[in-house]
Amino acid sequence: MGDNTVILTTVNAAWASPGSVIDLFIDSFRSGVRTDSLLKHLVIVAFDWEAYEQCVKIHPYCFALGTEGVDFSEEKRFLTSGYLEMMWRRLDFLRLVLEKGIGLTIKFLSTKYFGGFCEPSRDLNEVCTMHANCCIGLRSKIHDLSIMMEDWRSYLSLPPNLKRLRTSAWRVPQNCSLSSSHP
Repeated sequence: MGDNTVILTTVNAAWASPGSVIDLFIDSFRSGVRTDSLLKHLVIVAFDWEAYEQCVKIHPYCFALGTEGVDFSEEKRFLTSGYLEMMWRRLDFLRLVLEKGIGLTIKFLSTKYFGGFCEPSRDLNEVCTMHANCCIGLRSKIHDLSIMMEDWRSYLSLPPNLKRLRTSAWRVPQNCSLSSSHP
């Protein structure tokens, strides 16, 4: 983009396997409104070699982030030691990226535009992205994100006059909820 925007996401082998979260993530760019072009600004950071190998099959911009002596390829359940170690590694990587100089400003992202399973954005005319938070387990995330994509496609198929009238159409979460985020 003109402002040198780079979109970063991280995956491990569990999230990068075919039919998993990464496929839904990339599909969401293709299914969004004027978002397909953002894919050329997306860099997928792979925590392990298997995730990297899968990434290069589906996307041109992949980065292998090695971590000596640690295997991040398996699903890491929320708040387990493996999950926390992987999140610290991700934060440390983001710190290194920011230290390179990307001119950082931080601001609150309103749930009107950036929602999640914990607090879904209610207005489909305004929402930019949804996050699979308040959800434990890869299968639960994939299930509810898939339903969310179906809801989005149904919304996009509506005539413009009905889109303006419709402010809430998410069926999810079904397997994910605020109560499920507490082990």
